[in-house]
Amino acid sequence: MTTNLVECINSVLKGAGNLPVLALVRATYYRLNEFFMRKSAETHERKRAGFTYFVFAQLRIEVERIPCRHVIACCANQRIDCQLYVHDVYKMTEVRKVTDTPGLLKRQDEDRNNLEKLTLAVLSHLPTAVLYVHDLSGECGTSPSDQFSIYKEIKERFSGHLWLDVVSKFDLLKPSPVVYATEKPSPTEFELEKYRKSGPDGAIHVSVKTQQGLNELKKKVHELLCLQMAKIKHTMEQPREVRGTTQSVTANL
Repeated sequence: MTTNLVECINSVLKGAGNLPVLALVRATYYRLNEFFMRKSAETHERKRAGFTYFVFAQLRIEVERIPCRHVIACCANQRIDCQLYVHDVYKMTEVRKVTDTPGLLKRQDEDRNNLEKLTLAVLSHLPTAVLYVHDLSGECGTSPSDQFSIYKEIKERFSGHLWLDVVSKFDLLKPSPVVYATEKPSPTEFELEKYRKSGPDGAIHVSVKTQQGLNELKKKVHELLCLQMAKIKHTMEQPREVRGTTQSVTANL
């Protein structure tokens, strides 16, 4: 048996199974990108049109009269609005767009590859809240001191963004912080030494293995998304001057 997600992806990649590996990877990237961009546009259009539910939920409730015919029949018999029993996850107000951007290396912008440039473009041009993941375990290939330098640069560069710091693999951190052979401990750089041990101030320490911090992370991410949504709405509802006239802009989320 397959999940709905697998069936969805299968429909997108239909006919690509016999392609060479390179062509298959390329087809996967472009087809899925086109699929998610199309669905994103459809969602925005439904929100602008004032719909309450996603297309899927709307059709099943209004046309097909499922997901549970028995409940709908009972509600109709008792003159109860069956939409009261539809979970909020199907409502358009719950739509959130999350982008997993590639990580950055310690180098100048002109030396960055296209994936790193994509990350900077997202931060520069989209109304974005940032969930910044730190890996201080020594297993990610970038030393904690380099991560600290990159973090300080990006945090200062995009200081206007809502921000949440997360230290991953916290179960692997030792009392003595990780120091690469190519770098030297810096006892006089207290901020760096503190970062090596536990990450930036206020960071959530999580571990998938021990489940540490996961519930707190879910709660904080939800709060972050709600705050970002409110920020976007407030920005879009502000009048702005366009060619000498005042234009009121409607939120497009």
